[in-house]
Amino acid sequence: KIVMERWKLEDEEGLMVWMLKRGNSGSDLIQELAQKNPERLVEFFRENPGGTREMMVLWELGKNHPELALTRFQEIVASGRWREVQGYAGELLKNLAEKDPARLAAAAEGFPSAMKLQAEIALCGQSLKESFQDEIRTLWGRPDGWNIFVGNFHSVEGVGDKILADLANIPPSWRRGLASNSHGLVTAENAEKWW
Repeated sequence: KIVMERWKLEDEEGLMVWMLKRGNSGSDLIQELAQKNPERLVEFFRENPGGTREMMVLWELGKNHPELALTRFQEIVASGRWREVQGYAGELLKNLAEKDPARLAAAAEGFPSAMKLQAEIALCGQSLKESFQDEIRTLWGRPDGWNIFVGNFHSVEGVGDKILADLANIPPSWRRGLASNSHGLVTAENAEKWW
């Protein structure tokens, strides 16, 4: 610990590079650097693309520097590395949807279809949190609405109760979906209402 503290005082950037190369992207130092010098972190990953490690740093950057995180994510997508990070993009996209939904929506237009769907799920999740009734009705009218809704089962608090309250209005195709995917909606608190 003493060595790390001294290294941080004498060569913070060298310590950052060493930690990132060792896979310590979730450390307190990296989080601190994400606050103090986010451009340097992004520049490091431009020079040393890092898959999972890079996405973890971008999740952190997306909380306070959404424009910078989105710009780097667009670079990753444009470079063709989006498949490499696809499984880790959800948290970043959720952060971006919360901080700057308009910018994310505009950027998503240039994403490959799989990444665009993830961005739409994140944007929809934010809209469901803000106005469940309006957003759910919009989704009912979309051919891919059910898939986007399923992508938000675990990110919208109380989604099972909210959809249960509107059960009488749900389109038939959604009822079939609810019957086969109820595990994401039924909780110990609302199970009795569903049956």
